[in-house]
Amino acid sequence: MKINDELITYMENLSGFFLTAGEREQFKGEFDDIFDYFSRIEKADVSNIGECRRPFDNINIFREDTAADSCDRELILKNAPDQAKGMFKVPRAL
Repeated sequence: MKINDELITYMENLSGFFLTAGEREQFKGEFDDIFDYFSRIEKADVSNIGECRRPFDNINIFREDTAADSCDRELILKNAPDQAKGMFKVPRAL
């Protein structure tokens, strides 16, 4: 795919970014290189490569979800400016 002025104008209108003449030439060159690379990738023979849904074989790397004590509630609430029923008491938002 060749990048031309019409395509650049179309992309400018979509994005809301407008390029100077110098930036347009730079943009053409950079995008030509990118699309050239894509065409080389498309030509690669991948017929012997199996399906890959994950990059690694790890199925579940998470730990078991078990309840455990984390912190002492009284120690945490000790520095609270206000508390009620074992919880922080905060000003009403509405």
